[in-house]
Amino acid sequence: MRYDGSTNFPADDRYGFFPGVSAGWVMSKESFMQSANFIDNLKLRASWGQMGNDQIIPFQYLATYNLTQGAVFGTDKTIRPGTERGVEPNPNVTWEIATTTNLGLDAEFWDGLLGITLDAFKTRRENILTPRIASVPAYAGLELPDENLGIVENKGFELALTHRNRATEGLNYSIRGNVSYAKNKIINMDEAIGTPDWQSEEGKPMGSTLLYNAIGIYRSQEEIDNSPHPPGTRVYDLKYEDVNGDGNINSLDRVRMPMTATPEVIFGANFSIWYENFDLNVFFQGQTRAWKYFWIPQGRFGNVIEDFAQNRPGPNNPNSKYPHVYSAEDQISAWESDFWLYDASFIRLKNVELGYTLANSFIQKIGLQSTRVYINGFNLLTFLDELDYVDPEGDEFRGSHYPQNRVFNFGINITL
Repeated sequence: MRYDGSTNFPADDRYGFFPGVSAGWVMSKESFMQSANFIDNLKLRASWGQMGNDQIIPFQYLATYNLTQGAVFGTDKTIRPGTERGVEPNPNVTWEIATTTNLGLDAEFWDGLLGITLDAFKTRRENILTPRIASVPAYAGLELPDENLGIVENKGFELALTHRNRATEGLNYSIRGNVSYAKNKIINMDEAIGTPDWQSEEGKPMGSTLLYNAIGIYRSQEEIDNSPHPPGTRVYDLKYEDVNGDGNINSLDRVRMPMTATPEVIFGANFSIWYENFDLNVFFQGQTRAWKYFWIPQGRFGNVIEDFAQNRPGPNNPNSKYPHVYSAEDQISAWESDFWLYDASFIRLKNVELGYTLANSFIQKIGLQSTRVYINGFNLLTFLDELDYVDPEGDEFRGSHYPQNRVFNFGINITL
């Protein structure tokens, strides 16, 4: 049980009570489990708890004033410094609260041939500070404070499997794999009254964006004339869905996509082998259910992606893979749409290391306790589902960042 106080909050809401409880049951130690000789360990876990966050901009409950250039007073036309009202105070600002529930299982069978660790979790964050910028009109003339309005929920599971064994005399190996799934969604926030369901942030994951839904590429003028389209649309421009059915393509037709750059699924696998004095370690990592917005056309006078250049539309390529876009971001096909949203799933051979430990009988003659030589490599191979142009782990969308290096090392570990 925690009872915390913070001067970042007004006196009436300065303290918060945050309880927590956890329990475990080692079933494998019960008498009725003793006949199951293949079970080495079996434990059930459960926990529930709350935590408060006070890491916010302090003293938001006090009125603030900003220095300004001022105004002219009197007859000497001298500008006198002045102040103006700043952000409106929020006398009710209080703790953000995270409530987490976790259910877990730890198990090991057959002397380590199979190990399992499983956790299912749910975290609900309430009282998240966010400004009321949508429901209060701009003509109110107020610089609004953050309020404890937001609610976000995150839930998922984590699973790890292990296997270790001695295959033959002198040969041992272990395998460990893990996968986690986590999906969040916004439960409550301040949205403008009348926001269409397809544009609402509530019910969507954090970081979701509004994009036009691209439903094809115009291949003829007749196709353009017989469908809703933005003014200035040309053959080989992208075709967008008229979501609200009003016969026009405009910002009201943008859809809040549930896909974000934050992966919902991440996974990894580690393989280790020891044979006499040799050891080998191989590590893979990856992600899926992640999407990156990547607009292929580059600067007006710069290079372009080879795939875009070779598959651009034209008389010799009427069924082109890409629409008619050069560099101007105000062109029809350059509007932010799901056409430029790419699957960022990947599997990467992150690390491989091969080592050899010299025999003790040899190194002790020269006064050493142990010596191991090794060679390793990082970022050796990457297998991509779709996004071939940029690092799928990066956070940019034009391929302008330097990619991760492939690194090789050779080394010696000596213990005197």
